[in-house]
Amino acid sequence: MTKNKSQSKFKGKFKGQVSKDSQKRQMQGGTFGYLNLPKGVQIFKEPPGERIQIDVLPYIVSDPNHMDRDDEDGRAQVGEPWYKKPFKVHRRCIGVNNDDGVCPTTIGKKCPICEYRAKRLKEGADYQDDEIKALRPSLRNLYAVRPLKHKKYEDEIHIWNMSQFLFQDKLDEEVKEDEEREAFPDPEDGLTLKIRFSEEKFGKNTYADTSRIDFIERNESYSDKYLEDVPDLDKLLKIHSYKQLEKMFFELDDEPEPEEDVNEESEGEESEDEQEQEQEQEAEGEEEPEPEESVLTNIENYQDLEKLDKDDLKEAAEELDIKTKGKKSNKLIDEIAEGLGLEQEQEAEGEEEPEEDKKNKENDCPHGYTFGTDCEEYSECDDCEKWESCIDKKEEMEEDD
Repeated sequence: MTKNKSQSKFKGKFKGQVSKDSQKRQMQGGTFGYLNLPKGVQIFKEPPGERIQIDVLPYIVSDPNHMDRDDEDGRAQVGEPWYKKPFKVHRRCIGVNNDDGVCPTTIGKKCPICEYRAKRLKEGADYQDDEIKALRPSLRNLYAVRPLKHKKYEDEIHIWNMSQFLFQDKLDEEVKEDEEREAFPDPEDGLTLKIRFSEEKFGKNTYADTSRIDFIERNESYSDKYLEDVPDLDKLLKIHSYKQLEKMFFELDDEPEPEEDVNEESEGEESEDEQEQEQEQEAEGEEEPEPEESVLTNIENYQDLEKLDKDDLKEAAEELDIKTKGKKSNKLIDEIAEGLGLEQEQEAEGEEEPEEDKKNKENDCPHGYTFGTDCEEYSECDDCEKWESCIDKKEEMEEDD
């Protein structure tokens, strides 16, 4: 092999580039098989144990079945701006590779996985069985965000795919405390979100949970021209048809269906009207009517149970072999929730600590100093997450003296 450093056209082409390419792919490592990202748009991945600042940017809704749509309030209407795209996803349960897939109920369609789960429950499967729990869809949200002053992310539009439980639920609580905060996605009068993520572990996996959200004034507003580059979040999800998802989930072979002899008469032959109806459904991309799904199929949390009417509550209780006679709705809801294992699932994802333990943790100085005494005495106090509670404790102790 001839080695000529001075004339090699390959010289100096890789130094620094390989690591940059690796970093870029790591940043894009949060992409999922069910997302179709526009060219040049990258994924933002929440960093465990870090603080970030982001601006959440609105997009123009195009999905008439948007899960946040409310005709009475005029929310999430087609052609109007909204700030998030909620969707349901079946995680690690599709095919031999245990892939993820968007649940078609996201857009108001039937789902073969949800129907199979409902069928297994009717057959007597336990809600706590790993197989059944794995089939339950998780609620997530897509956001268009602009990370600010972050060393790993460019100051440009990114797509953020985040769990409802780990972020949106906590954002909703913060907004409830101060209604002025709900304008945070507004292009002109919006607020920057300063988010602190804790580093949590579930089994061998590490993930980020939202521990604190602050709302701060933005340094700039966003023009309509800038917002034209915000992707349509409704079009980023790859949603398979009922038959496609069924084939993937059950690992069915792509075998052609046997041809029928339309001239051959047999018992139970369909009428011409029925055949025409089937042809119209196929032309319109509709599926044949499926068996009615269980009332429990789309129950995600305790609030979903509270929305059920008396008849649905009774049906749900009967599916779980819960006696309904003489019981009020609240009692049934509690027993159904227990039967569904909702409380246990919350605990697995991060159930709140008892108030006594929580209070003890709040009264601990994270830097090793004396809580309520050494406030403002050290440099760490300037950016301490417990500064406000520490100064309150100090003032309280001074008043007692």
